[in-house]
Amino acid sequence: HIEVWNGPWTPCTKNPGGVALFYQWLDRGYRMVATCGTDTHRLAGEGQRFGFNVIKAKDNTLSALLDGLRTGESYITSGPLLAARASGSGQSVTFGDCLPEGEITATCVLHDSDLADDLTLSLIHCGTVIASAPCASGMELTDTFSTSSGDWITWEIRDRAGQLHMITNAIRFGREEAWR
Repeated sequence: HIEVWNGPWTPCTKNPGGVALFYQWLDRGYRMVATCGTDTHRLAGEGQRFGFNVIKAKDNTLSALLDGLRTGESYITSGPLLAARASGSGQSVTFGDCLPEGEITATCVLHDSDLADDLTLSLIHCGTVIASAPCASGMELTDTFSTSSGDWITWEIRDRAGQLHMITNAIRFGREEAWR
């Protein structure tokens, strides 16, 4: 696990480095899970946004929540809510999972109805944006592309200034055993 978002996104200058390190370790074949945290005990200041872990869990028990976090079936957000899937080889998975390499269709749907005007949803394939669109409630971003063993994808939402508002954990490609 790597904490990529600590405290408010700004003014913490270390947060972008955490995201970059997360992507570097994925590139090197590590099965990484991005998380966020804070030890603040005060309200956010003007313009500050804190990240929260959104966890896909079987139920609302501590054990199920920790399992979802451990496997990476989670994403980090300061507000935008979504659902994301990748399909290929007759299978469909969400973040934290692994698919065989090959032709993949990836889809992300935004569920949030209160989105800022300047947000963009991007699909990231091995560190490169391969699809993006301005955010809107209920929007769907879908792309089809080829993957190789060791590839990965995530989704991000950023504002015009490049500040992160949401990042998913990776969907990995290739055999599970190929990932450390």
